[in-house]
Amino acid sequence: MLRNQHFHWREPLVFTGARARTKPVRGRFVLFLFLFLFVAFAFAFIVIDRPDSAHDLGIVALFSFVPALLVAYPGMWLLARLPKFVAVEERCITIGRMIYPFSTMESAVVTTVRLDGKDFPVLNLQTKGRQSYQLGLGQNVDAEKLATVLAQRGVDLQ
Repeated sequence: MLRNQHFHWREPLVFTGARARTKPVRGRFVLFLFLFLFVAFAFAFIVIDRPDSAHDLGIVALFSFVPALLVAYPGMWLLARLPKFVAVEERCITIGRMIYPFSTMESAVVTTVRLDGKDFPVLNLQTKGRQSYQLGLGQNVDAEKLATVLAQRGVDLQ
């Protein structure tokens, strides 16, 4: 019966908010996003109206710096809090748009974690490529059934 069982859920917003507060955003990624946006805005402004002097180039830099800053930092705050959609299918696990066949899973742990003083049921996944995921379980997901299905599909449960 459990062989054909599929699980689909979206992480609870309470969990994603608690995870974002306890796991800081990586500074290098925010810096990379900021620099990318800065260059993109500067390129767009230069294409629109080519600067004729150093003063014009300074204005382009200023008008590129401000929107890049306003998009990068609040954007990372928002992205860290967006819930992921998770699906456990017959042959794979889907996390957002990424698809991981069970053959690429190194291990999984279905457990509870304490974040911001609250307990949350989670699925911790580790792929053979050393990518790790901590996924909050939706309210409609039975953790024991999920663990049973993952074990039946060849995932090493720890």
